[in-house]
Amino acid sequence: MKKSLILLIISAFSSVCYADAADWTPLLESMKKGCSVDSEALPYGKSDIGRLPAKYRASVARSHSRQTASDGEVLTIELKNSVAFGQPLSALVIESNEGYGHVKMKFARNADMSKLIPLFTTPTDKRRGMLAAGRAQNFCVKGANGTLKQYQSSRHHWRTVSSDGPWQEFRYHPKEHALSCLSSDYYGDEVECTR
Repeated sequence: MKKSLILLIISAFSSVCYADAADWTPLLESMKKGCSVDSEALPYGKSDIGRLPAKYRASVARSHSRQTASDGEVLTIELKNSVAFGQPLSALVIESNEGYGHVKMKFARNADMSKLIPLFTTPTDKRRGMLAAGRAQNFCVKGANGTLKQYQSSRHHWRTVSSDGPWQEFRYHPKEHALSCLSSDYYGDEVECTR
């Protein structure tokens, strides 16, 4: 009985703590479907943090940015008292370049990743439904206009590559306790379907 009461108190306390936390879910919600990154909602440079609503600015512990070899920028935002999709969020790493976006969400060690991973899916076709991380799949679909799309998934990732350009990837990084989404217009040449 005492054990149950203690667990109930800890659970209630955790819920209260999350209730006051800055919830980044609305800014990251678009990533759930096809790893679509909402470039209007997220800051892509250190100077963009200032235009975030006050509740998000208040949750930024510190930030830093660096240039990439291809003239892009990687912005790391370390967070305090923040959640996303109901789990404690500790940092965002946002990389941007022309036609390319990559967002990595780093979660606290106590986050339940098993609840997060199934949220990130992408539709395939009517026969196969949704592509999700967790099972091994590799198949191609040919569109009416000759476009080829390749779908791949494994235990920790799924990837969709189209011969007309768009490319999306979702990945779970167990060692970092992180989830990432990549979206690009330029990687269509990586389709390995037979033509």
